[in-house]
Amino acid sequence: MSTVTPADWQTGPAPHSAQDWIARAAEVAALLDTDTDTDAAARDRAGATPHAEVRLLKDSGLVTLLGPTEHGGGGQDWPDAVTAKTRGDFEVRVAAVKARATDVALEIDNRVFEVTGARSTATTEGLDRFWRNVRTRPPATRPPPLNEALRAAPVGLHDPVAYKRREVGRRVLEGELPEPTWYS
Repeated sequence: MSTVTPADWQTGPAPHSAQDWIARAAEVAALLDTDTDTDAAARDRAGATPHAEVRLLKDSGLVTLLGPTEHGGGGQDWPDAVTAKTRGDFEVRVAAVKARATDVALEIDNRVFEVTGARSTATTEGLDRFWRNVRTRPPATRPPPLNEALRAAPVGLHDPVAYKRREVGRRVLEGELPEPTWYS
């Protein structure tokens, strides 16, 4: 557990090297990890915004990491902020979640049609949108409320799951980092 507080960042020296910034990011992660008052899932369901987390990131200086030092930024380059390994590891995690979310959405969709029968394919019921949207909609940038998410599941053919599974498999079995692609 971290004993660092945001006040320490205001009085102490600003990070200068990549290692200093990584240490600062670890401090922020520890503070966020110990914040038991904030339930991110409940906040998202309520449509609230993460004001406390944004304030913490601003106070830590991490939002200025890539800005030039002459303008008050951290002066770090992209290679310091994002390495090929961190990008690849993150991409593989996202790909695994994408593949699983697609599987779950398709399973739910199939079960809805099993339960409701052929009549549910009529446009008057509106359930045909589930099937179509699960298979063709691109990923959303921000998850909609649950009732909207059920109407427009953001998974499908425009972001093929086969590519995601291949990336995860190559990373797990061969240790190979995925190359950036249009589907990354």
